Amino acid sequence: MRTLLKILVFALSSSNIAYSQSTPVEGKLVGIWTLKSNYEFPDIILFRSDHKYFVYNPNNANIGSFEANSNLKSNDIRINGAYTSMTEKGNWDYNHSTKQLILKNRNILEKWTDFSDAYGRRDEIRFYLKNITEDSMEICFKKQGTQLCDIYEKTWSYTSADGTKVSYRELSEEYTGTGNYEKEILLSGYETELKLIYDICNQDAQIIITDENENKIFFTDMTTTNGIVKKEISLKGITKLALKIKSSGADSKWKVKIEIK
Repeated sequence: MRTLLKILVFALSSSNIAYSQSTPVEGKLVGIWTLKSNYEFPDIILFRSDHKYFVYNPNNANIGSFEANSNLKSNDIRINGAYTSMTEKGNWDYNHSTKQLILKNRNILEKWTDFSDAYGRRDEIRFYLKNITEDSMEICFKKQGTQLCDIYEKTWSYTSADGTKVSYRELSEEYTGTGNYEKEILLSGYETELKLIYDICNQDAQIIITDENENKIFFTDMTTTNGIVKKEISLKGITKLALKIKSSGADSKWKVKIEIK
């Protein structure tokens, strides 16, 4: 096995969000879940509210390609200097009457993964969701005629410099104003999609979005728009976004909406 110089370590603990017993299972599922195991590289499942799921495991990360030429393998992500790899993605559903958690339309991205080794490579997996709380869930499945169960724990991605435990987050916020503006948004690094909707009304303004290293991931010219403009931007391993609006005048009016998953 290759030596991994930097491995993404996850603190296993409860989510900062407290759920009541009446919270729908679908809402409880959204977030990052790590297999409770003594194994050095446990699987991580991310469930999104749009019923997409992603599986990650640092065991599949090709660190050598980045150390040699600063290029990540297409499925790898680097979060605060640590590495993991997306090994599978697809869609999920939950059936309340049967308590089945269904993973379907599975796209297994590697020839071998811990996840497919444990649960098989069928196009669809049906887990029995035996129990779910704010910080753990137990899922059961059949393998070679025997029912087995695994426990996954709700996790955060990393701890920021000020001690904040940063979890996967979905965001939909709208900003309206005049003149210059700045806004910072902390992310877990597992968010993959940014939808930007903006309208610059009466005077020229420029929109700039940068990452934690101040690299521009999106920017416009100094301009006005003839109505609403929509853009979709891919995210990968980004832990902080900075939205900056530079206006040509104090009376420049603008509206910006950001949606992140």
